Amino acid sequence: MKKLVVLILASLMVASVASAVVDPDVNSMGIYFDVNADVFEMPAGPYVEIPAYVILANPDVSGVWGYEFGFTAVGNYIAPSIELNGTGPIDVGGGLGNHIVGLAAPIATTQATILATIKLLPMDVAPIYYTLTGADPNSMFESNTPNIVAPPGDVLVGCGVSAWDVELEEPGICAMVNDTGVIATDEASWDSVKSLYR
Repeated sequence: MKKLVVLILASLMVASVASAVVDPDVNSMGIYFDVNADVFEMPAGPYVEIPAYVILANPDVSGVWGYEFGFTAVGNYIAPSIELNGTGPIDVGGGLGNHIVGLAAPIATTQATILATIKLLPMDVAPIYYTLTGADPNSMFESNTPNIVAPPGDVLVGCGVSAWDVELEEPGICAMVNDTGVIATDEASWDSVKSLYR
């Protein structure tokens, strides 16, 4: 029964297009490195797992019954994974980077509501850039916005994207790792590590 309810909710995301309106001041979705939606840039060394959070910020709804978004991470990394938030999430998006999620119960919203956690492992100190878009197919006709389903469970709400660099063409970069690069100190360099074994 629970799966049936979730599948019905997922289909409502597509069916409720007519009620969708995007307001950039509320219901913005972005990718951040903290749970308060404050940190969108961070340094990191190689082989240190980086959690990034897909967050609904400044919601004007009391809960989220479903959500959809797409994302990309461009850089040198391995082992990407995603953890979807909510009760009994069922993702019909078709793979990592494209997510259309129905829930068995709503997520109560706060000023920064975590929808998902993306984890990856940088292979070096080169930059990694994250972008956030709508899912494919998008529940909003001719749109590329991420979306949520609001109470009572049949209201589709388009979300603005919190882009770090709004000057870039869409989709803008939401978050980045090592944008300025990380410079290894002598104590942490490969030559220093090798010298320990001579």
